[in-house]
Amino acid sequence: MTNKLLTKPSQKSPLHLSGKFQKFKLTENPFPSEPTVNKDSTDRRINGEIYEIAICQKEYEQIKSVFLQQPQSNPNHLRLGYIIDTSYIGRGNGKSAFLVNLQHNINKEYCLDISDNLNKCFAIYVTPEPGGRTKTFSLFIKTIFQAILRSKIIESCLASLRLEAINELYPHVISDIEQESDSSLVRDLNSKEWLTKRKIDNFSLSR
Repeated sequence: MTNKLLTKPSQKSPLHLSGKFQKFKLTENPFPSEPTVNKDSTDRRINGEIYEIAICQKEYEQIKSVFLQQPQSNPNHLRLGYIIDTSYIGRGNGKSAFLVNLQHNINKEYCLDISDNLNKCFAIYVTPEPGGRTKTFSLFIKTIFQAILRSKIIESCLASLRLEAINELYPHVISDIEQESDSSLVRDLNSKEWLTKRKIDNFSLSR
Protein backbone atom coordinates (compact mmCIF):
# COMPACT_ATOMS: atom_id res chain seq x y z
CA MET A 1 0.00 0.00 0.00
CA THR A 2 1.31 3.43 -0.94
CA ASN A 3 1.66 5.88 1.92
CA LYS A 4 0.29 9.21 0.68
CA LEU A 5 2.08 11.07 3.46
CA LEU A 6 5.51 9.89 2.29
CA THR A 7 5.00 9.66 -1.47
CA LYS A 8 6.48 12.61 -3.36
CA PRO A 9 5.41 13.90 -6.79
CA SER A 10 7.44 12.76 -9.78
CA GLN A 11 7.88 16.35 -10.95
CA LYS A 12 9.93 18.70 -8.84
CA SER A 13 9.81 22.47 -8.96
CA PRO A 14 13.13 23.99 -10.07
CA LEU A 15 15.02 25.74 -7.31
CA HIS A 16 15.82 28.79 -9.42
CA LEU A 17 12.74 29.55 -11.47
CA SER A 18 12.82 32.84 -13.33
CA GLY A 19 9.66 34.74 -12.41
CA LYS A 20 7.47 35.84 -15.28
CA PHE A 21 7.09 39.26 -13.67
CA GLN A 22 10.82 39.99 -13.58
CA LYS A 23 10.69 41.77 -16.93
CA PHE A 24 8.41 44.30 -15.22
CA LYS A 25 10.89 44.67 -12.32
CA LEU A 26 8.43 42.82 -10.07
CA THR A 27 8.84 39.68 -7.99
CA GLU A 28 5.16 38.74 -8.09
CA ASN A 29 1.81 39.81 -9.44
CA PRO A 30 0.92 43.00 -7.51
CA PHE A 31 -2.80 42.71 -8.26
CA PRO A 32 -5.17 40.76 -5.98
CA SER A 33 -7.14 37.82 -7.30
CA GLU A 34 -10.41 39.46 -6.20
CA PRO A 35 -11.44 43.14 -6.26
CA THR A 36 -12.12 43.27 -2.52
CA VAL A 37 -10.18 44.49 0.51
CA ASN A 38 -9.64 42.47 3.67
CA LYS A 39 -7.89 44.85 6.04
CA ASP A 40 -7.08 42.00 8.45
CA SER A 41 -5.11 40.06 5.83
CA THR A 42 -1.31 39.94 5.95
CA ASP A 43 -1.16 40.03 2.14
CA ARG A 44 -0.40 43.60 1.04
CA ARG A 45 -2.27 43.03 -2.19
CA ILE A 46 -5.47 42.35 -0.25
CA ASN A 47 -5.29 44.48 2.91
CA GLY A 48 -5.11 47.83 1.11
CA GLU A 49 -1.47 48.67 1.87
CA ILE A 50 -0.64 48.92 -1.83
CA TYR A 51 -2.24 52.27 -2.45
CA GLU A 52 -1.41 55.52 -4.19
CA ILE A 53 -2.97 58.37 -2.25
CA ALA A 54 -2.54 60.79 -5.17
CA ILE A 55 -5.39 59.00 -6.95
CA CYS A 56 -7.86 60.26 -4.33
CA GLN A 57 -5.91 63.31 -3.18
CA LYS A 58 -8.82 65.62 -4.01
CA GLU A 59 -11.23 63.58 -1.88
CA TYR A 60 -8.71 63.32 0.96
CA GLU A 61 -8.14 67.07 1.03
CA GLN A 62 -11.90 67.64 1.03
CA ILE A 63 -12.38 65.37 4.05
CA LYS A 64 -9.55 67.16 5.85
CA SER A 65 -10.86 70.67 5.22
CA VAL A 66 -14.58 69.99 5.68
CA PHE A 67 -14.45 67.60 8.65
CA LEU A 68 -11.10 66.76 10.23
CA GLN A 69 -9.71 70.30 10.47
CA GLN A 70 -12.92 71.96 11.64
CA PRO A 71 -12.67 72.80 15.36
CA GLN A 72 -14.80 70.57 17.56
CA SER A 73 -15.40 73.56 19.82
CA ASN A 74 -17.76 74.80 17.12
CA PRO A 75 -21.27 73.70 18.22
CA ASN A 76 -22.21 73.21 14.57
CA HIS A 77 -19.33 70.80 13.94
CA LEU A 78 -20.52 67.22 13.50
CA ARG A 79 -19.02 64.75 15.97
CA LEU A 80 -19.71 61.73 13.77
CA GLY A 81 -18.91 61.63 10.08
CA TYR A 82 -19.69 59.11 7.35
CA ILE A 83 -17.68 58.69 4.18
CA ILE A 84 -19.50 57.60 1.05
CA ASP A 85 -17.91 57.26 -2.36
CA THR A 86 -19.74 58.66 -5.37
CA SER A 87 -18.24 56.02 -7.65
CA TYR A 88 -20.29 53.26 -6.07
CA ILE A 89 -20.90 51.59 -9.43
CA GLY A 90 -18.32 48.94 -10.24
CA ARG A 91 -15.78 46.98 -8.25
CA GLY A 92 -12.05 47.20 -7.84
CA ASN A 93 -11.79 50.97 -8.27
CA GLY A 94 -10.13 51.62 -4.90
CA LYS A 95 -13.04 52.65 -2.68
CA SER A 96 -12.19 50.27 0.18
CA ALA A 97 -8.43 50.87 -0.10
CA PHE A 98 -9.06 54.61 0.21
CA LEU A 99 -11.13 54.09 3.38
CA VAL A 100 -8.56 51.72 4.93
CA ASN A 101 -5.76 54.21 4.34
CA LEU A 102 -7.90 57.13 5.52
CA GLN A 103 -8.57 55.22 8.74
CA HIS A 104 -4.86 54.54 9.15
CA ASN A 105 -3.93 58.20 8.61
CA ILE A 106 -6.50 59.42 11.13
CA ASN A 107 -5.65 56.87 13.83
CA LYS A 108 -1.88 57.21 13.45
CA GLU A 109 -1.93 60.27 15.72
CA TYR A 110 -5.68 60.34 16.37
CA CYS A 111 -5.98 63.26 13.94
CA LEU A 112 -3.75 65.55 16.01
CA ASP A 113 -1.18 65.79 13.21
CA ILE A 114 -3.80 66.30 10.50
CA SER A 115 -5.59 69.08 12.40
CA ASP A 116 -2.44 70.74 13.79
CA ASN A 117 -3.41 69.62 17.33
CA LEU A 118 -6.84 71.22 16.93
CA ASN A 119 -8.91 68.03 17.14
CA LYS A 120 -8.49 64.55 18.54
CA CYS A 121 -10.66 61.83 17.06
CA PHE A 122 -10.52 58.28 15.70
CA ALA A 123 -11.82 56.35 12.72
CA ILE A 124 -13.28 52.87 12.36
CA TYR A 125 -13.89 50.75 9.29
CA VAL A 126 -17.33 49.15 9.15
CA THR A 127 -18.20 46.37 6.72
CA PRO A 128 -21.90 45.41 6.86
CA GLU A 129 -22.59 41.73 6.26
CA PRO A 130 -23.80 40.82 2.77
CA GLY A 131 -27.32 39.65 2.09
CA GLY A 132 -29.07 42.50 3.88
CA ARG A 133 -28.56 41.04 7.35
CA THR A 134 -27.55 44.45 8.76
CA LYS A 135 -30.13 46.61 7.01
CA THR A 136 -32.07 47.28 10.22
CA PHE A 137 -30.84 50.26 12.25
CA SER A 138 -30.23 48.25 15.42
CA LEU A 139 -28.07 45.68 13.63
CA PHE A 140 -26.14 48.44 11.87
CA ILE A 141 -25.42 50.12 15.22
CA LYS A 142 -24.29 46.76 16.58
CA THR A 143 -21.86 46.46 13.65
CA ILE A 144 -20.45 49.89 14.43
CA PHE A 145 -20.02 49.04 18.13
CA GLN A 146 -18.29 45.76 17.26
CA ALA A 147 -15.91 47.69 15.00
CA ILE A 148 -15.15 50.05 17.89
CA LEU A 149 -14.32 47.09 20.12
CA ARG A 150 -12.04 45.56 17.47
CA SER A 151 -10.22 48.85 17.02
CA LYS A 152 -9.12 48.81 20.71
CA ILE A 153 -9.99 52.52 20.94
CA ILE A 154 -11.78 52.00 24.27
CA GLU A 155 -8.58 50.60 25.79
CA SER A 156 -6.66 53.61 24.45
CA CYS A 157 -9.23 56.03 25.91
CA LEU A 158 -9.11 54.35 29.32
CA ALA A 159 -5.31 54.38 29.26
CA SER A 160 -5.31 58.09 28.39
CA LEU A 161 -7.68 58.91 31.25
CA ARG A 162 -5.69 56.82 33.73
CA LEU A 163 -2.42 58.39 32.61
CA GLU A 164 -3.86 61.86 33.17
CA ALA A 165 -5.03 60.87 36.65
CA ILE A 166 -1.70 59.22 37.50
CA ASN A 167 0.13 62.37 36.42
CA GLU A 168 -1.91 64.30 38.98
CA LEU A 169 -2.11 61.77 41.82
CA TYR A 170 1.11 59.77 41.40
CA PRO A 171 3.56 62.10 39.59
CA HIS A 172 6.56 60.03 40.63
CA VAL A 173 5.29 57.14 38.48
CA ILE A 174 5.31 59.22 35.29
CA SER A 175 9.09 59.43 35.17
CA ASP A 176 9.30 55.64 35.21
CA ILE A 177 6.93 55.09 32.29
CA GLU A 178 7.42 58.12 30.06
CA GLN A 179 9.92 56.23 27.88
CA GLU A 180 7.50 53.39 27.15
CA SER A 181 5.92 53.05 23.72
CA ASP A 182 2.27 53.91 23.23
CA SER A 183 1.30 50.27 22.79
CA SER A 184 3.11 49.29 26.01
CA LEU A 185 1.44 52.10 27.93
CA VAL A 186 -2.01 51.09 26.73
CA ARG A 187 -1.36 47.49 27.78
CA ASP A 188 0.09 48.43 31.18
CA LEU A 189 -2.47 51.09 32.10
CA ASN A 190 -5.27 48.59 31.48
CA SER A 191 -3.61 45.96 33.65
CA LYS A 192 -4.80 45.66 37.24
CA GLU A 193 -1.60 43.78 38.12
CA TRP A 194 0.55 46.59 36.70
CA LEU A 195 -1.31 49.23 38.71
CA THR A 196 -1.12 47.15 41.90
CA LYS A 197 2.60 46.55 41.43
CA ARG A 198 3.16 50.31 41.40
CA LYS A 199 0.86 50.81 44.38
CA ILE A 200 -1.68 52.74 42.35
CA ASP A 201 -5.24 52.61 43.65
CA ASN A 202 -7.40 52.00 40.59
CA PHE A 203 -10.46 53.31 42.44
CA SER A 204 -8.77 56.64 43.12
CA LEU A 205 -8.13 57.08 39.39
CA SER A 206 -11.86 56.98 38.64
CA ARG A 207 -12.87 59.71 41.08
